[in-house]
Amino acid sequence: IEPRFQLFVAGSNINRDDLHPFDPSVEDISDASGTQLALNQRWQTKRGGPGHWRDVDWLTVNVQWNQVWNQDDTPTVFYPGDPLIGYFDPSRPDLSLVRNSISADGTWRVGEHFRFLAEENYDLDNNSFEQIAAGVAVDQTNNLSYFFGNRYIRALGTDEWTVAADYQLTRKYELVAAQSYDVDIGANILSSLTLIRRMPRFNAAVTVAYDADVNDTSVVLTMWP
Repeated sequence: IEPRFQLFVAGSNINRDDLHPFDPSVEDISDASGTQLALNQRWQTKRGGPGHWRDVDWLTVNVQWNQVWNQDDTPTVFYPGDPLIGYFDPSRPDLSLVRNSISADGTWRVGEHFRFLAEENYDLDNNSFEQIAAGVAVDQTNNLSYFFGNRYIRALGTDEWTVAADYQLTRKYELVAAQSYDVDIGANILSSLTLIRRMPRFNAAVTVAYDADVNDTSVVLTMWP
């Protein structure tokens, strides 16, 4: 059980609303000050049986309370339509989305191949849940794993369901597919399909995705060592 406390103080003589957005590490800076009190927990158990015992993170739960002062109502310069889901950036607190909020996330490893995941963000300024998400992840076999979950975002009025699967075709090829659908508006949100190729010195992937929000189809090539 790890408690953590952080305090940051910032100030500026320029209103970021008067700046043109060129660099998010500059124009998106907030001059608010605040604190974060966090409690990270990791509960372990042993699994595997006689002769094969090993430590397993049975339950992890992280809770953060963000309290800020001198906050303004100016939306973020680069993403003015984003929901106001408060978060704290420990490396750059001046780039945090300053909202009085309580957030939590956790993973419950129910069994060897089954995990339950959840997160939430409660806005103390609006006294409402800004975001709630939950889902299950299953490692069916060494070659197949899949995820099924739901996400609610109050500002967008979403009821989004997502299903994703990862299948190891061969030692060299892997296929990843995902589909998100909003049942509240009765429309597709995002569809994507990725093919991964493993080579001796680097990996490569081709992704084809359709974003229904902007009616855009993209093809992305990725390579990494």
